[in-house]
Amino acid sequence: MRVGQAREDGAPRRRTGHGGSRAEPVGVRGSSSLPAGASGEQIFKSSGCGGCHTLAAAKATGSVGPNLDQLKPSYAAVVSQVTNGGGVMPSFSGSLSKSQIAAVARFVVSATQ
Repeated sequence: MRVGQAREDGAPRRRTGHGGSRAEPVGVRGSSSLPAGASGEQIFKSSGCGGCHTLAAAKATGSVGPNLDQLKPSYAAVVSQVTNGGGVMPSFSGSLSKSQIAAVARFVVSATQ
């Protein structure tokens, strides 16, 4: 099976990030499965962000990506990273709306500043 191909059961293949390939969002629910008006914290948790990132406000202890409590990213940096991906982090622009990405960014910034 090649990277990015679907498995025989139709599920996308999860990438590990080794060898330069990007990880796929783990446990990501599309924007249509989130409740209307979901908070940034709800979106952070339901989109699997805590599987890779540490963020005390979300009780997240992931260690694949940066510790957001230590990084203290700006709003613009969070929006850009979540929208476009980078490094081993995938883009979430296909699974989260712009308003949901903005909500996550507001949550991360407010929790870390």
